[in-house]
Amino acid sequence: MQALSNLLPAVTQMGGQLAAADEANGTVTLRYEGPNAVTVKYGLEMELNDKLPDAAGSVRIEAVEAAA
Repeated sequence: MQALSNLLPAVTQMGGQLAAADEANGTVTLRYEGPNAVTVKYGLEMELNDKLPDAAGSVRIEAVEAAA
């Protein structure tokens, strides 16, 4: 989560939540729930690839659009 620390204030400010959902077989799942789920998921993936390029295959991001 430290690699995403600069994005967390923006995620929170727009009404979203990001949490580590589970860890299985060496893969960490991050779960985003909030508005603009597809766009935020893309941004999180880009940030992870930039900050932790070697961990790209070890992190899975789930994104759930918040109910209106």
